[in-house]
Amino acid sequence: MPVFYEQSGKNQGKGSPGLIFIEDKYSICDAMDDLNLGSDESIQKKIPKIIVAGTRSEAILTSRRILLAERETGRVFWECQYTDITLVISGVNSIHEPVLTITSTRPDKEQESVELVFVYQSAGQNIRDLEKCITALKEQNVPFQNTGLLSATTPMSRVSAVSASLQVDEEPKDERTASDRTLTGNYRKLKQLPPENSQEKSYFTTVAIVLVVIAVLIVGAFIAGQVLKNKNAPVPVVTPAPTAVTTAEPVPAETTAEVQLTPTPSATPANTTGEMSIPVNGIWAKITYPGNYSGSLGAQGRMYAVNNSGTRFVPLPFHDATIDGTVEKGDGSADMLEIAIYNGGSLVSAINTTRPFGTIDVHVPVGPAQWNGLVVTPTPEAVVVIPTPETSLALRTVPSTGVWVRVAYPGTFAGSIGSNGNWRQVESSGDQFYQIPMKDGLVEGTLEKSDNSTMNMVVQVYKDGTLVSYGNTTRPKGNVEFHKTV
Repeated sequence: MPVFYEQSGKNQGKGSPGLIFIEDKYSICDAMDDLNLGSDESIQKKIPKIIVAGTRSEAILTSRRILLAERETGRVFWECQYTDITLVISGVNSIHEPVLTITSTRPDKEQESVELVFVYQSAGQNIRDLEKCITALKEQNVPFQNTGLLSATTPMSRVSAVSASLQVDEEPKDERTASDRTLTGNYRKLKQLPPENSQEKSYFTTVAIVLVVIAVLIVGAFIAGQVLKNKNAPVPVVTPAPTAVTTAEPVPAETTAEVQLTPTPSATPANTTGEMSIPVNGIWAKITYPGNYSGSLGAQGRMYAVNNSGTRFVPLPFHDATIDGTVEKGDGSADMLEIAIYNGGSLVSAINTTRPFGTIDVHVPVGPAQWNGLVVTPTPEAVVVIPTPETSLALRTVPSTGVWVRVAYPGTFAGSIGSNGNWRQVESSGDQFYQIPMKDGLVEGTLEKSDNSTMNMVVQVYKDGTLVSYGNTTRPKGNVEFHKTV
C-alpha cells in the first residue's frame, strides 16, 4: 500500500507540497545504503512490523548480525553481532503481544537488552513474524529461552507501544522524527485497554457466592435434623432410665466382677518368669514386639518362618554357624521390635528398631552350641520350615563360585537387583538365578509378586555357594527387599 510522509524545508520536492511518496512501506530497508554489508554478508530475513522502545521499527537479520532500523526513515539505530548475543527470551507483555528480549555484551563488556514487540496483525501475521525471527536466530546458534510469560521491561515502553499510531498503519504520520516523538500534546491518544481478568474475577465471585449459599443450606438442614431428633429422643430415653436404675441394683455384682479381674496383675510376674526362663541349652532367638511381625531366621541354608506377635523364642538348631535373617514390623507403630540371640542361656547379640514398619537384618556369628542342663522353654510355638515354592525348585544346584541372587516363585515376579550402584531390571517366574558381577560389596534389590496369590516367594543371596541372605513373603502382591554386604 502506498504511503505518504510529510517533509519540511529543503527536502520538499515536486508534487504534493510537504509529502514524500514511498511505493511500499515494507520495502524501505531495500533502499537503505547504511547497512554496510560485508563482502561475505547477506540479508537473510526482514521483519517489517515491530515496536522497539515505542518506535515503529523493522528488524533486518543478516548472515552475521541483527540490525534495527526506524521504519519511516530507514535509520539504523541498533545492531549486534550474533556472537555478542548472550540470551534471547521469548514471551508476551502485559497486553498479550509477542515479545523477544535480546541481551548482548557490548564491546565495553557491559550487558545491554533490547525488546522487540510484535504488534497485532490480522490473520496472526505477527506470530509468523516472531517464529521467523526465532528460527533465524536459532540457525545462528544464539542461546534461546521460551518463557511464555514476559512483561515489558519498563512501564513506559508499552505506553508508547499501545498508542494508536503504532497499532494502525493507516493513520496519518507525524511530521516529527521517531527520536523526537512523545506522547504529549494532541499527537495521538492512547487506546483504552479493558481491565484484565475482569471476567475471571466476576466468574470466581459468582462461584464463591453459590458455594456459600449451598454450605449455609447444608448446615441449616443438619441443625434442623438435630433439633427434631433431640425433640423426639427424650420420650424413649426417659422411660428406660428408671428401669435401668432399678435393674442396675446388682451394682455389687459388677464390683465383684472387677474384684475378680484384679488377679490380672499376676500376669506381670508371669512375664517376669518368662523373661527369666531363657533356654540354657543350644542357640535360641528371642523376638519381642507387642504387635505383629514376620520374617525368617536360620543358618546354613535352613530358614525358619517367624510370623507372630508378642514375645516368642525360636530354637536355632545349628553349630558353629552365622545366624542370618530378616524380621519386619507389621504395623506403623513406634514400639520397639527387638531380636536377641542366646547361646547356652548367654546373650550373644541384641538388635532393635523403633521405626514404623521397621526391619531388622540379623547377621550374628555363634560358636559351638552350649549345653548347660535341662532345657526350660517358655513353650515356643511350633517352628515351620519355609516351604519351597515347588518341590522341583529344591533340586536346583547352587553355583559354587561368585555372587548370585536366587528368586523362587511359582507365579510371575518382577523387580530390580543392584550392586555397588549398578542396577538391572528382572521379570520372570519359577526358580531363577541372577549372577552379580562383583567380588565383594553391597548387594541389594526389591522383588515383588505380580499376582494376588498367597504362594510363597523366596529370595536368597549366595556367595561362593554359601547362603548369606534370605527373605520371603506369602502376602498377595507382596515384596521382598534385601541389603547385604558380601
